[in-house]
Amino acid sequence: MTMWLIAAAAAVVVGTTALLVVVLRLRQRRAMLRTPEEAAEAATAAIPGFAVHDAVIGDDGRAALVLGTDGRVVVVTAGGRAGAVPWAALRQTFDGVVVETGTRRLGQGRLGEVMLKGVHALDVRRLGMPLPNG
Repeated sequence: MTMWLIAAAAAVVVGTTALLVVVLRLRQRRAMLRTPEEAAEAATAAIPGFAVHDAVIGDDGRAALVLGTDGRVVVVTAGGRAGAVPWAALRQTFDGVVVETGTRRLGQGRLGEVMLKGVHALDVRRLGMPLPNG
């Protein structure tokens, strides 16, 4: 009888652990930006009246930069948080662009830094360029 209780308890623990892993993986997968359109939707939802011109997403899908038609820049995180930042808040690093948001609500550390892995200065400059005809 005791052996059955131990086996049942072990099965419950294994099942619960497996369920927890699945839930965490789904949550992590959902917390990614996959398309510029997703980033644009988050920016327009966070900032009323914001009209999107273009967007670029980091290689890891954790953050994006969205350029408005009025020249404003909005940083969007995978969790759906977004906020306008000045152009001077963007800084190029070896791994990509770091945005110093100034608030921990959007980023990490004292300056609220958000990393856009794999995004470089040239990608940011291309945001404001008109599309070629043809």
